[in-house]
Amino acid sequence: KLLYKKMNQIKNDDESLKEILSKNNHGLKDISFGVTMTIGEYIIADPISDYIKNHPDTNLMITFGNTSELLKKLSDGVIDFALVEGYFPENDYETLLFSKEEFVPVCSAKHSFNQKPRVIKDLFPERILIREPGSGTRNILERALALNNYSTSDFRNFTQVENMHAIISLIEKDCGITFLYKAAVASGLQSGYLKTIPLDDFRVKHDFTFIWPKDTVFSEEIRAICEEIQPITHSA
Repeated sequence: KLLYKKMNQIKNDDESLKEILSKNNHGLKDISFGVTMTIGEYIIADPISDYIKNHPDTNLMITFGNTSELLKKLSDGVIDFALVEGYFPENDYETLLFSKEEFVPVCSAKHSFNQKPRVIKDLFPERILIREPGSGTRNILERALALNNYSTSDFRNFTQVENMHAIISLIEKDCGITFLYKAAVASGLQSGYLKTIPLDDFRVKHDFTFIWPKDTVFSEEIRAICEEIQPITHSA
């Protein structure tokens, strides 16, 4: 397995070097990276816009996918690095912290409970809206529930949706409750359409992390790119 990983990385680097050497004469630089859905839709726009303004001759190819899909693309050499919210085998990658984000239970501002929820199990009579298996958001929720010996199957009903915008829209229409990153619903909370559900036994923060393969010859260059994309407010 170790030999396969090393040889696979050599193959990916070789293909990347061939692309660099065969570039046109305009001096354009190609960067390919992946982001998970939450990060891509709600987090990355501002830092990427700053990077584009500072590097007008750079071509960016941004791929969306859940964490497991992006790990596969990294392994196959399809992307140079990824910004993920889910769990990954840390020994296989170089990493750089992007930010720490609060993960919270959320519902419509007009949602009413039979009794005020105080702990996780008080939410089990509700319909939960969840992402698909392999999603970083779902992985975070499943692990947080498991710490209390619970699972998503403890909720009375569920609706599985593969799009974060759709989940938020359904929550605004009072179609259930959900757990997601606070940054994804910041506008809804500020406008008053949504509200968080304070619980005594659920306080979760999780890292958003840049990852790229270990031992790649482009490691220093990738780290420099990630450091520049990393928001100043998060890098302190």
